[in-house]
Amino acid sequence: MNKFITLVTAFKKFKGLYNMIQHSALYSWRAQDIQVIASANEIGVDTNCSGYSNVSLMSDVKRAREIGFENQSPIVKDLIEKAMPLVKTPMIGLINSDIILTDGFTETLSRIFDKYGFNIFLVASRYDIQLNYTVDSPESYKQIQEEKRTPFDASTSSDLFITSGYWWRKIIATMPDFILGRYAWDNWLHMYAELNMNQDKYNGSRVLNILHCDHSHVHILTQEKAREKEAPSSQHNIQLWEKTRGVYGTTRISDWKDIEI
Repeated sequence: MNKFITLVTAFKKFKGLYNMIQHSALYSWRAQDIQVIASANEIGVDTNCSGYSNVSLMSDVKRAREIGFENQSPIVKDLIEKAMPLVKTPMIGLINSDIILTDGFTETLSRIFDKYGFNIFLVASRYDIQLNYTVDSPESYKQIQEEKRTPFDASTSSDLFITSGYWWRKIIATMPDFILGRYAWDNWLHMYAELNMNQDKYNGSRVLNILHCDHSHVHILTQEKAREKEAPSSQHNIQLWEKTRGVYGTTRISDWKDIEI
């Protein structure tokens, strides 16, 4: 198992396209030999993760439902806080459950840590792909990396956040109750690094090459009877972020230094 990094995540229900997407992501994480700690916030997560020996589940992470919203998404800071005692590596990566890691990811990370050390805040923005099959074998894992890919929002959006346990403790000490999987929580993390990490924040999008499986946001409509940004939980996040954005503006990770290896 990789000795440098542990991934922390939470899954959507393994239904429809999300079943294909999340199993493909899980396969890639195992292929890269990375320990994963996840919240068992949705029914069926334990069953679907049972075939992945690198995945450990937590059952006591606070969800949006506990703060008054109609969904099971975890509270970001509680997800990190509950995971940290289980982490045995110096670095922790918060990753979305629809992100596929490409071949060579762990080797690239090792080279990054060798060059830059562990006192860094590293983000990566995704490349979108269309997923029409489940990645569940060496052959399909190779195939997905050859699919046409397009960059998403390389300026203000990230799908992977990597920093040390030391910095995650400091982050969650001041982080509001953002709901994972809704808007603005990633923007808040960018701003935290902008204000606190000085010269130690980096954009790793160009070298880490993470893949995102394109999908709709119909799950938000199903859960909350409102679309995307109009959903109550999304508005909750946006209002929390506005307290920071209204003072400092929106951080653009495209202005951060690129990782060079």
